Amino acid sequence: MPDGLKRVQAKSATSRDARGNWIGRIGHRPDGSPKAADFIPYGPDEVELFFVVDGDLLLYLIPVDATAGKATLSLRTYRDFVVGDASSLLDSLDPTLGSGASPLRPAS
Repeated sequence: MPDGLKRVQAKSATSRDARGNWIGRIGHRPDGSPKAADFIPYGPDEVELFFVVDGDLLLYLIPVDATAGKATLSLRTYRDFVVGDASSLLDSLDPTLGSGASPLRPAS
């Protein structure tokens, strides 16, 4: 992939299929369409990469060409595009999160 700026869509996968695999909706609704409209896939003229975070906090960087015009992905198929995980971010969360205090612990 050449260097330079890239058009990236950030998405999250918050649901699972019947087999327990994370499902990521990477499509979009057409401009001006009602909320009930079906999602359509992004094309290579709109975006180059999808940055997806699944419910296990795995991070994916998926080229649009690898999505084959899909609007929804089973992320299990895209394991080769995992670039890391964000679970270490939870280590800095304050366990008293519900107390109204800031969720981040003070720096030591």
